Amino acid sequence: MEILEKNEFKLVGYDIETSVQGCSAVLPDLWIKFMQDLDKIKGNKGEYNYGLCRVTGECSFRYVTSVEVENFDGVPEGMVKEVVPPQKYAKFTHRGKLTELGKTYWKIQSKLLPESGLKQKKDFWFELYDDRFDQISDDSEMDIYIPIKE
Repeated sequence: MEILEKNEFKLVGYDIETSVQGCSAVLPDLWIKFMQDLDKIKGNKGEYNYGLCRVTGECSFRYVTSVEVENFDGVPEGMVKEVVPPQKYAKFTHRGKLTELGKTYWKIQSKLLPESGLKQKKDFWFELYDDRFDQISDDSEMDIYIPIKE
């Protein structure tokens, strides 16, 4: 775990309402659609892809497959725009196949955060996918950013 601060940034992508139990059934298709349309996004910084999660209920959230942009000029039809506020985060790295991601989230929520004494802000979190990510590799890595309270 690493504690860090990030400035505000802007994201554009596709979104879907889902649940903790149902996300594995709908997110792969959303990512495929997003990757096919990635070149339509103007001002795409293109460094990383993001999975932004906005909490909508006790076990539900709105997931946005996205990329960082300079501004919101020319957002393609059907895509959404999101502003992620400046925030302090606890950053965790998931290592391994994407099918094991749920175990990493369970460990963060049930062990790592409680043992650290940090308190999570419950309104959103995000996943960062960079060049370390390969969804089927045992050596794959991606980062999870959990906003924390001061």
